[in-house]
Amino acid sequence: MARPLHGRFRVVGTLVAVTPLHVGGAGSRIATDLPVALDGRGRPYLPGTSLAGALRAWHAWACADEAWLGKVGDPVTGVKGKSFAAQLWGFTPDRGEPDAKAGMASFVIVEDARVTPSGALEIRDGVGIDRVEGRAADRIKYDRQILPVGSRIALDMTVEVPATRVDPAVVKLALGHLLASLRDGAVRLGAGKTRGLGRVRLEPDVAIHEQVLDTADGVLALLSAGKTATAGTVLTIEALLAGADGTEPRPRVRPRIDVTIKWEPVGPVMVKSDVEGIAVDMVPLFSGIGDRMAPVLPGSSLKGALRSQAERILGTVLRICRNPNPTGGQNRFLEHLATFALAESLFGAPAPKGKGSGGEKGRGSAETGDTGSEGEDDDKRSERDGPEPIRPGLGAVSVDDCFATAAAHVTPEQWQAIVRAQDAAAVEEQTDSPKAQRQAKRGTSLNQALAAAGLSGFTPVTHVAIDRWTGGAAEHLLYSVLEPGPVRWEPIRLSLDPTRLACPPADGADPGWERLEKDPIAWRQSAVALLLLVLRDLLFQRIPIGFGGNRGLGAIAVESIAFTVTAPDDASLGQDGLKELDDLTLTQESFGPSSLGTGTRIDVRLAAFQTAWRRCCGEEGMAG
Repeated sequence: MARPLHGRFRVVGTLVAVTPLHVGGAGSRIATDLPVALDGRGRPYLPGTSLAGALRAWHAWACADEAWLGKVGDPVTGVKGKSFAAQLWGFTPDRGEPDAKAGMASFVIVEDARVTPSGALEIRDGVGIDRVEGRAADRIKYDRQILPVGSRIALDMTVEVPATRVDPAVVKLALGHLLASLRDGAVRLGAGKTRGLGRVRLEPDVAIHEQVLDTADGVLALLSAGKTATAGTVLTIEALLAGADGTEPRPRVRPRIDVTIKWEPVGPVMVKSDVEGIAVDMVPLFSGIGDRMAPVLPGSSLKGALRSQAERILGTVLRICRNPNPTGGQNRFLEHLATFALAESLFGAPAPKGKGSGGEKGRGSAETGDTGSEGEDDDKRSERDGPEPIRPGLGAVSVDDCFATAAAHVTPEQWQAIVRAQDAAAVEEQTDSPKAQRQAKRGTSLNQALAAAGLSGFTPVTHVAIDRWTGGAAEHLLYSVLEPGPVRWEPIRLSLDPTRLACPPADGADPGWERLEKDPIAWRQSAVALLLLVLRDLLFQRIPIGFGGNRGLGAIAVESIAFTVTAPDDASLGQDGLKELDDLTLTQESFGPSSLGTGTRIDVRLAAFQTAWRRCCGEEGMAG
């Protein structure tokens, strides 16, 4: 028997991938660890369950206040004290519930979304870096298939309004805020959300139709329209938001601290691609942007560099040495990730055994220790009895992919020509022209491909290891790298979600957590202080990024680091002192002496974070 409905809202629009996107599937025939989901015709798509999960999680946070309770409910079973997200999106019976039919079906229907890729699907490699040896960690290697930037995702969603036990204005308001958040790019989809993936934006031409189902005229109008998706009263996002009379509860805006880092390379900066060239062994990683390709620094690589520096800082001030056992393999690497709880709060923690990707601890994301798994849904956590520290899982810090500017963009055909270009010796051997002409052609194949793509500044550089006994070139240790020239890059963008700064669980107390007397506010302030120290080191050129950081590559000069706080009036931000970061811009001059001679110019503004940091590390740890 169908539930009686007052009406429904039909939403049809397009989501555009602002960053690469990965929604995993199974049964793919390509050789990759983590393929994207494909439909029965072999085309990429986003399952409705994946979309619905992300949208439900947004409602679980935005509408978590008690004021939202009782606004939606099944006319038969009621709401049973569930959160608004559970009321709107449905819920299953609680464990041990005597009534097996105590659940409720969702009032929101999200269709599978057809995806139109902007270009060829790509494979991204990921690897964990051993914290002692500086090389690829054992058994922490994976690759992931992604949809490129600019891919278009068809959104088709229906929100039903029950005939009884519901306030239609509240449903309209909640839908309006959700669509506004999608339009602003505040909702991420898929995996790797903190490592540069998953940011989408709703196109402005979204179609919203309100359809009436509890009157004869409304039903007849719907049936006579032919296409139900275009029947009913046409609305806009602004009209949904304006429909409230002021008495409805207002959705919360999730606090977020956005950081924009303006920088330029001092020398060649690149992340190595898994593709090997013919004329050169190693080429920079290029990724699609619409119908073009550009050099890219993946968010996973940038986040890994920041996390390594954070762990280095903690190891120094706490005087903690890592386990040097060379036979530890994967377990040693995961042990290193778990050494510092404060770094786990910022950058995430591997999933415990039996959870996460494939049930293998840390599988698929060990370069940062971020599994992309949040453990429990926010609405399930909020419905538990009694407070409990949030377990580490998804990182609080998200880092977007950083692309080169348009001057370094090339077509896919031009990039393939560079990869397939032959070296000078091969060109000379394959020609039958006279010796003078052969000499003129020497080495021009790769140069011509670079010049045609406008990348004449890219230079192939040969490296060789010297045998310590003979003084000659060591065998099998000769390789070449196509190093980028003077390329300009977009700013590095990262964001901090302070609500995800997890405190250590009671069964694994951290010494710093004990020194802070288990104060969650001081713990979050300490985590932010650690992030500020990492950004300071980046500002002073102490952190190389990308490939070859110990061999002359990866040096950058940072011009400025700007902070912007979303929802600065949130009560938690006021308690944590995070509002002090709003509109803050750091340069090297910011750390010079103040006019009063009492410290650096930012000491007063960031005093709360410094105090919490010293308490967390212990005064003895700050003595040096």
